[in-house]
Amino acid sequence: MQFLIRYGSFFLFLILETYSLVLVAQYNTKAGEIYQSSANMFAGLVYTHFNTFNKYLSNQNDIDSLQKENGELRQQLETSKYDNSATRGMVTFPVDTSTIRPDTAPQKDVLLQFRYIGAEVINNSIARDNNYLTINRGKAHGIKSGMGVISSDGVVGVVKNTTDHFSQVMSILNKQMLLSGMVKRNRYFGTILWRGGNPRIVNLDNIQKHADIRKGDTIETSGYSEIFPGGIRIGTVANTNRFYEIDVELSNEISKIRYVYVIENFFIKELKALQEIQQSQQRLNIR
Repeated sequence: MQFLIRYGSFFLFLILETYSLVLVAQYNTKAGEIYQSSANMFAGLVYTHFNTFNKYLSNQNDIDSLQKENGELRQQLETSKYDNSATRGMVTFPVDTSTIRPDTAPQKDVLLQFRYIGAEVINNSIARDNNYLTINRGKAHGIKSGMGVISSDGVVGVVKNTTDHFSQVMSILNKQMLLSGMVKRNRYFGTILWRGGNPRIVNLDNIQKHADIRKGDTIETSGYSEIFPGGIRIGTVANTNRFYEIDVELSNEISKIRYVYVIENFFIKELKALQEIQQSQQRLNIR
């Protein structure tokens, strides 16, 4: 009741104003045409924005579907599998895994080692010394700290922190990130790191002095860690000098990345347990 007393005159004004406009549009031809034109224009704008929104949702669903499909295809690559035939004394190289699907691999001599989880980049930085990305997948999607992150063009970084639905990724453009890289042509390996400055250039360090490194050589992950499978593209050699400093141009343009894949290694616990044993033995030897 208090509401009607307080705002009743305002609503009465709106009703009378609307009724007046209807009468004007009904009995005045010119005004009616203007009203009809304006109504059609307004309705058209509403429908246009509604259709645009629907197309966005449809495209997003298509993108999610393609990401899932691409992740499943990556899982069928030989680098995502582990040859288990040695347990039966039947080691044969090279192992042909091209016809083995991930869902049937555990019943065969080849086990699925890596799984790929699609995600979208929702925040990114490249101008700092230590850069990070944020992706829209987290613990609820199976993502954990320490998992590798790649795009369709190559290495992106490593998951640093996670919440239920989001994850912070340490970018390859981060001075704290070290990555094992290998020359595809001759398999010499070293450490990939970023020293700051140019977001398109990283460096390949700690490589053998006698290694034959040429401009244009492809640099990829070595597979010598539990984070990335071998053979993931990092970039190409852009420059070498007499001090054996090797510049590598990234295959990824980090500033433009939108969609990524987070890599889960099913053997991670086993590998870490082995590393802990090695570290314990080294500490004992030092004593």
